[in-house]
Amino acid sequence: NSFTTPAFFIMIKKTPSASLTNKPLGGASTYRRWAKYILNAFKYGLTNGITEGFNNRIKVLTHSS
Repeated sequence: NSFTTPAFFIMIKKTPSASLTNKPLGGASTYRRWAKYILNAFKYGLTNGITEGFNNRIKVLTHSS
């Protein structure tokens, strides 16, 4: 199944950790934490883009007043 183990996520799992902090380098830990949700966004094509757009418009109008 291409949605369960795409090559990108296999690569993220293999990302080395920093030697002193044992934290993954770069944003790999973020991708690991959000992997399920990222995959679901591609699988189902659903986003909260419209809501984010409305929120942005409200912010712009608020700041320009």
